[in-house]
Formats: sequence, C-alpha cells, structure tokens
Amino acid sequence: NRFLFGAPQQKNGLIIFALHNRSIDFMLRWISSQRSHTSLYKKIKLKPINSFVKKFREEGGCKMVETGIGGVKSVINSLENDQMTCMASDQVPARGLGVYAKFFDHDCYSFSLAPNLARRSKKPILLSYLSYDRKIGHVINFRKPSEEIYSESGVQVMNDEMEKVIREEPCEYSWEYKKFRRLPLESEDIYKT
Repeated sequence: NRFLFGAPQQKNGLIIFALHNRSIDFMLRWISSQRSHTSLYKKIKLKPINSFVKKFREEGGCKMVETGIGGVKSVINSLENDQMTCMASDQVPARGLGVYAKFFDHDCYSFSLAPNLARRSKKPILLSYLSYDRKIGHVINFRKPSEEIYSESGVQVMNDEMEKVIREEPCEYSWEYKKFRRLPLESEDIYKT
C-alpha cells in the first residue's frame, strides 16, 4: 500500500479500475482515506439516495463526477494534474462510449475509458477488487495488469484481468450488473441460456 499511495507516488497520476465484487463502496472508502481522487459515478434516480452516495464518496477531498463527456473531461484534467482516478469498469457503458471485447467467451460491450486513459496518458494503471479471507476478513487487492493494457487491445486485456478475478471466486461477483445486456446480436439473451 505504501508503494501505491506513499508520498512519491502521490506526485504521479494513477488509474484504478475495479469490478463489483463484494462492496465497491467499502473499497472506495479505503482508497479515499489514502489518497483523494476524481472518479466517475452513475447518478442514482432517487435524489436523496444520490445525495447520500455522492456525499459519502466525496469525503476526504474526493470529487465524484457523473459518467458522461463532462465527467470524462474532469477525469482527464485530474490525470494531467497528476491526480488519481478510480472507476468501476465492469458496467455497460452508454452507446458510443465503449467497444466490443470478449468477456467469458462472448462479445460484450465494454467500458473502454480506463485502458484508453492509460494508453494516452502513460499513467500507471491497477486493477482493484475485494476478497475475503476467513482469518483476516476483507482484503483490498491491487493487481498490475499486463503491459498490453497500454496497447490498442487494452480493453480486451482489462476484460481478461477482470475475468481472472471473477473466476477465482465467482460467488463474490455482483452478477446483477448484467455486463452482457448489450450484445452485438440483440436477439441473443445470454441470461436465458
């Protein structure tokens, strides 16, 4: 953790992409206690819940920006100023904001922002996720992805990294996010097979 969040590294930008296993808010809360960041979030329709979640996630000097062009510009600016950003990369992006890449052997519309930012900015990028150890409790994990994440095939590398984590403990993953809901063949419903 000192390597990731210690003083020398706080002078450099950092991209963290995460997946929804266990509680992403638990993980974000810990990351926020170590270093402030500008991160994307999807606005919640119920205003009181949205206000609560946004306020909770902005503690410690963090800034939450809505997913969209304006939010992406804010994230880019933060990286250019050597700040950190965190994002859940396993959600289905809005049309035009993702690309198709394999995920569990299916073409899946995938969030491309994290690998694209890494490739363009040359900033370090890490995968983060929660796991549970019966002896010590919750563990926040950081994994450095393959250097290929900086290439044109970065989205596929990101999906492969997330898939590896999910395969380690499939019951830990929040399958309700329905990553396969926007397939290239709209008639195919992977959840019915």
